[in-house]
Amino acid sequence: MEILYSSVFKNFPELIFGFSTKIGLNRKAPFYFNMSFSVGDKTENVIENRVAFFTSIGLNPEQIAYQKQIHSDIIKFVEKPGNVGESDALITKYSNIGLAVSTADCTPIFLYDKENK
Repeated sequence: MEILYSSVFKNFPELIFGFSTKIGLNRKAPFYFNMSFSVGDKTENVIENRVAFFTSIGLNPEQIAYQKQIHSDIIKFVEKPGNVGESDALITKYSNIGLAVSTADCTPIFLYDKENK
């Protein structure tokens, strides 16, 4: 599995960050190592891909918050893992919750408040 790590975030050992690529679990076209439920891939493959990815970077797959990304100005303040609905940004002040975003044609922006962690 190919994972990209941020050289910026490596300065914060309390933060786990990784960005997946299309390479993983020997998945083939057209979906490859897809982690989105909204592109027509088999649900069981998406779940298996997500578990493999999160586990490989040291996160508990049960502690991840997901969103259905839309083109909007909606920001969700995450207090617990699971599906938080439609939005374009996720923020949490809680430890032990992973925030997951899917990307396609938009560039993601990742911010970390090092003072408040």
